[in-house]
Amino acid sequence: MEAPRSAFVTKRPSIRILACVKCGVKITVENIGRISDVDGLTVNGAHCKPCAREVVQELKEGRFYENYRGKVIYCKDDKFFPEWFCLFYFRTVEHCRAFIDAKLKELEGLQETLEYWEEKK
Repeated sequence: MEAPRSAFVTKRPSIRILACVKCGVKITVENIGRISDVDGLTVNGAHCKPCAREVVQELKEGRFYENYRGKVIYCKDDKFFPEWFCLFYFRTVEHCRAFIDAKLKELEGLQETLEYWEEKK
């Protein structure tokens, strides 16, 4: 019968050095870049900060659908997002446009209220 292993007996973990998948630079805590897709999911692969900015820009260009009333609509897997790193989506671009219209109308109302209270002062 074999003796039970102690919880304190550990083997030294193998040390892995991360390198940027795009440029090959060694990745440290200070220069690691986190890349999130339009829906907030993390993109696989380790990137340094300069390369991460480039990859995010490439993702934004690839997910771009249209510019509507000054707001960018992104599309991924036939899902329409009113902004980058958005936790909700719309199934049609018409619903996404209606959401943007409603938000802009809400902001206009807030601006009018702010102007009203500024005049009262």
